[in-house]
Amino acid sequence: MRKILLWAFLINLLMLFTACETEKTEDDWVKELRDRRTRDAALMYVQQHKTKKAVPILLDLVEKRYTTIPSIYTLGIIGDPVAVPKLIEVLKQVAIKDSVDLDRMTEQICMSLGMIGDKAAVDSLLWVLDNANTGEAGRSGAVQALGMIGDKRAEPKLIDIVMDPKQNLVIRHYAAIALGEIKAEKAGEALCYALFVDDETGRNLFRDAQLSMIQIGNQDIVDNLIKCYDLQNEKANELAKSIELKPEWIQIKSVNVMGQMRDERLLPKMLEEFQKGMDNKIVYELFAKVIQAIGVAASPKAEPVLAKAFMVSPKGTEYLNEKEIIANALIDIGQSEHLDAFMSIAEKGDLNMKNAYGKPDSFAQYCLAAANVVTMLGDASYVDRYKKFLDSGKCKAQIFGWKETTPNMLASFAKRLDAAAECKDDMNCWLGKLKSNDWAVRQKAVYVLANTGDKEKYAKAVLDDTMYFPNEYVRDAVLYFAWKMATPETIPYYYSLWQDQKLNKEFQKVTENLGYVLAWHMREMGLDTPEKKKEIEQKAAEISAAHKASTKGAAAPSDGTKKDEQAGAPAEGEWEKI
Repeated sequence: MRKILLWAFLINLLMLFTACETEKTEDDWVKELRDRRTRDAALMYVQQHKTKKAVPILLDLVEKRYTTIPSIYTLGIIGDPVAVPKLIEVLKQVAIKDSVDLDRMTEQICMSLGMIGDKAAVDSLLWVLDNANTGEAGRSGAVQALGMIGDKRAEPKLIDIVMDPKQNLVIRHYAAIALGEIKAEKAGEALCYALFVDDETGRNLFRDAQLSMIQIGNQDIVDNLIKCYDLQNEKANELAKSIELKPEWIQIKSVNVMGQMRDERLLPKMLEEFQKGMDNKIVYELFAKVIQAIGVAASPKAEPVLAKAFMVSPKGTEYLNEKEIIANALIDIGQSEHLDAFMSIAEKGDLNMKNAYGKPDSFAQYCLAAANVVTMLGDASYVDRYKKFLDSGKCKAQIFGWKETTPNMLASFAKRLDAAAECKDDMNCWLGKLKSNDWAVRQKAVYVLANTGDKEKYAKAVLDDTMYFPNEYVRDAVLYFAWKMATPETIPYYYSLWQDQKLNKEFQKVTENLGYVLAWHMREMGLDTPEKKKEIEQKAAEISAAHKASTKGAAAPSDGTKKDEQAGAPAEGEWEKI
């Protein structure tokens, strides 16, 4: 047995010695690119270390058609402009031939040129798009590359592609995105048109166009959004008519983008349409979207208008949902000078109105919506008054379709004010509440910290447990925090959350909206150049990998209850947002 152990020890020692003797240097890895037996491993090393010494050999491999596509891809990863002339030369050889394999090569060359980012490639990429023999993969790669490089010379061609119904929808998708990446100056009309581009599978360009509008954010976008809402974009109107889309849906999509733009230049138009809704001059579905858009825009200038409308008692049950949406919009804005009036509405309790069958009935939507606003935006001064209201039991009617009872929901809201009474102005106390097991308390804490406006102290406050907390309403509060408190330093953290959660259906809407907030901030902070985007993406990837490593094998963060029993949380679909 001892002999066996001795031999095992000697063998391990020999293997360790051999490994030390044969440890490869960077030059060794570069040389091994020429050996097809070791080429795959060498390519991985070169990609990981972005080894510029490898560029001449990789170009030679491309010239000789050895492991061509992986070599082209690696040149893109390395990002050395020295490779551009040879890549363009090979591009013009393969793009003119009709072949699936060559089409894939064309696509990869274009993508690598985009990754390198040298504007010397722009004319050749435009040539690819004009070349009749270029396949769809090649065209797709060229469009994406033009977006990555960010040169405005591509603007006319990209607009043509977006507007051309004969083009493959995937290519139009990349063209719509690229217009935002190059910050096109006159793309407003085309992007408004793209909001309504759809195909028989249900795929559409709406999100792409909306994101690009936010990235550009110039007067041309503002003017064309208003024009589109007013049904003055002829091409959009024709397209909508061809797919039997009602004019109101053109307006609904347009006003949705207006809200996500978060632009004061659009606020007068939205408030004008809000008044039309109050006067019953636009259909209810559109009115609801106008209110939501005003909330998303989150301008304090809208608060007096919304508050005045909220305080008008609903004339019938059909107006109850309107009050809930206005309440959510006021919470989105994050401040109100009318909390006393809202508390009085809550204290009146259920409304007695005729139901859908014409019979007298009680309804709690109005008092509950008022209580929601008071507890989210109010401070400790409302604790006693809210407790008396809660004890009165006047707001109690069961809301149709809800699993949770109204009293339980109000009790959950009370925990927000309990936290306010405990913490008052002690921000360290509120920081501690970010780890609460109760979703309503976490939600309140996020809002309080966001409303301090002190980015230097609290910009990173929600970047640990709360950012990934598995509750839709807390995630929505994180979105509010990102809007109010994001800094260049924290952008990669939100970017990593956005990327990681894109396919998470439970939080899909919140995650999508986070992408729009990021686009706005990156534009305003000057972080939307190709170089800055690469830095953010790289940092976000590192943050994401670290988060996944830290949570591997661990239980997902929880508020200690089942999904539909989260301390009074409404069941899915009960409220669009609380």
